[in-house]
This record gives sequence, C-alpha cells and structure tokens, in this order.
Amino acid sequence: MIDARCINISEDGIAIAAIEELVVGSVVTVVMTAPNSSQSIRIPAKVNSRDEKQYGFVFLFPSEIERQSLQTYLSSIRPEPIRLSRTELA
Repeated sequence: MIDARCINISEDGIAIAAIEELVVGSVVTVVMTAPNSSQSIRIPAKVNSRDEKQYGFVFLFPSEIERQSLQTYLSSIRPEPIRLSRTELA
C-alpha cells in the first residue's frame, strides 16, 4: 500500500503526489474513502503520466458499478455550488 495525496480528481482520473516511485504504464488499484465514511471504493487505474513525484492516472472501470461508485464518492466530496457577482471596478 502506498500513501499518496490527491491533487485533483475527476470522473476520468486522478492526479496524486507520492513519495514512492511508480512506473508509467503500470496498473494499480486506487483506494478512496469519503469523508465521514468507513467504506472505501476501489478502482483500477493506469499510471498515465509522471512529473517528478506527481502522477496522473486514468481510471479503468471494469463495470458500470465502479463508475457509479466513483460518481457517488465525487458528489460526497464536492463543495456546494456558489454564486459570484461581478463588481465593476472604477
């Protein structure tokens, strides 16, 4: 198990920072736990890119169930939408 910090996540993939070296092209299982939850989701992902200690992964969904699990996870961590008003500068 490798500890990593999420930099960015979407329905297609995830960017992480990790101390341990990973090989581009290798397949790993990403394990994520939503805040205030004890349940984890596991999604296979391919290491797609590397920039020093940051890595990009593309998710490999074996079935629609994994994709739906990720969508539920993402909705649990996304902040509520906000509204901004434009202020005219003089």
